[in-house]
Amino acid sequence: RQKELDQAEEALSEANILDTKNAEVWGMLSLVAISSNKLDEGELTLNRALKMGISTQETFPVESFILEQIGSLLFQAGRYSLAASALQRALNTARTPSLLVLLAKVNIQDNDLPAAVQNYLTVVEDYSNETPSNAVKRDCLEQLVALSTKLKRNTDVARFQ
Repeated sequence: RQKELDQAEEALSEANILDTKNAEVWGMLSLVAISSNKLDEGELTLNRALKMGISTQETFPVESFILEQIGSLLFQAGRYSLAASALQRALNTARTPSLLVLLAKVNIQDNDLPAAVQNYLTVVEDYSNETPSNAVKRDCLEQLVALSTKLKRNTDVARFQ
């Protein structure tokens, strides 16, 4: 796996030399660096991708957005603030339930409980007649009850039960 990541990094570095303003290349470089556990390099290249205007239009090589993949990897690595930045940028152009749930999880780890409540609430309220699945909505409601209890918002606890 590491050999593939090294080859990808080499190819993306060459692409970056040809076009230093390509946000997708910067995003992929960030993804490769974070996947290789080079978190500082991943942060630098992510900041460059954000500066170049990466959005949720970039999905290569899989169907999930580069920013969502980066946010997920940074969440797993414990880089919550940076994960939140990537996910918030992704939400600017694609408000999907999966992005909102992932950002809520990041918010909880970053101790931003009110933001987590808002993100879970958005999933429950804004997507009531479409995706996500009932199981995802149920999980969001359970999180809303737990967070409202922690925040001592008793009227919200009753509302979400």
